Amino acid sequence: MVFKTGRKYAITWCKKAENYSSVRALKCYDEAIKRDPEFAEPWFSKGIIFARSETWMWDDEISPYIAGMAKPRRYEKFTGPIANNYVETLKCFDKATELDPKFVNAWFAKGNFYWKHDDDGKAINCLDEAIALDSKFEPAWFVKAQVLDFLGRLEEALKCYDKATALLPTDAKEKRYDEHGRYYFFDRWYGKAYLLSELGRHEEALKCYDKALEICPLRAELLERPLSKKGITLAKLGRHEEALKCYDEATKEVNYRRSKLDPVEMDLAKADALSELGGPQERMLKCYSVAITMCADKLVDNKRNPVSEYNWEKGVKKLQEICSQAINGLKKYNDY
Repeated sequence: MVFKTGRKYAITWCKKAENYSSVRALKCYDEAIKRDPEFAEPWFSKGIIFARSETWMWDDEISPYIAGMAKPRRYEKFTGPIANNYVETLKCFDKATELDPKFVNAWFAKGNFYWKHDDDGKAINCLDEAIALDSKFEPAWFVKAQVLDFLGRLEEALKCYDKATALLPTDAKEKRYDEHGRYYFFDRWYGKAYLLSELGRHEEALKCYDKALEICPLRAELLERPLSKKGITLAKLGRHEEALKCYDEATKEVNYRRSKLDPVEMDLAKADALSELGGPQERMLKCYSVAITMCADKLVDNKRNPVSEYNWEKGVKKLQEICSQAINGLKKYNDY
């Protein structure tokens, strides 16, 4: 059988890869590269598969493919990163942008990968390349906003959030999330709202939280973040009754083991709102007590929950802060 080369055969293998996942897809992309080594698409697609192997632990399919490593023996502890995962991922993205310097998705994917692995400068450079090629490429504006926010460049970050939210599709609520970074669309409004609140622009932040909640899928684990942060913003504006409703709604169906909410912080927020509203006292005291108990429990040093000296000191300091907050809340309640 004649080994057929050329772009059309490479495209055929890329399309075939779409029907598979992980290793079978990788093999298809390798076949595509053999047919046309100058075709950027399979290099990019390989990079995406490697980049999504985020566990950095042993993976029965991906690990041997990337590194040629022997599988650890059963029960053998394997805590180190997959050798060459980071290098192999970037090698694919670099090859894709080298072969096609106008490959917007590849520049974005490379920037997003750098951002997730703490190389902020290179992340911004790659995202800027994507934006320069397509100023309406919304995911790049969103991720750049996150990077700038992390770096403390808040005004620049806000401009990027403005761009990202302005470019959201009209059917964002129905689509729910984009196909590039796999981020939910409501995160654009949520990130912008949180940043505005940090800048002290609370009224504007509330409008953005409402936008986020409007297009957020009705799932407890997604609603909890914008609801809780909206409550905190309302509290800063002295609207404690509305804040308490947000806290209650955010924690109504929350599973704290999976949640991104801090149960101690949420009970403190509820207790503070109740102290400002004048009770009911029983609920307020219960919320403060639960927060204090949860914090104190973390200081217990036993076989199931060992605590280092450093963490113990941090925990004691945190407990002192919570107790002071509870005492101040009780004073507010008594002065109500």
